[in-house]
Amino acid sequence: TRGGVALAGQGFGQQVWMYHTTDITSAPLAANYFTDAARLGVRPGDVFFIVEQGTTVGSSQMLRIAVVSSVSSAGAAFSTATVIQGTS
Repeated sequence: TRGGVALAGQGFGQQVWMYHTTDITSAPLAANYFTDAARLGVRPGDVFFIVEQGTTVGSSQMLRIAVVSSVSSAGAAFSTATVIQGTS
């Protein structure tokens, strides 16, 4: 990083994306959940931090970290081998 901004890798991603949602299911990890991924510049190798919060109670939060495995015109898909998650 330079000046707090994540820099893109050499043709294989390595950008960091943050997403906050009230959807506390595994749906955000499903292929093509992020339908505008290609338009936004998401690439394989990029990392997503997905914060899921079902209520205003802090203990309802879940953090998922996932690596993008592919991007198409339909959206992005994550590698199932790279999903890390934890709850508060």
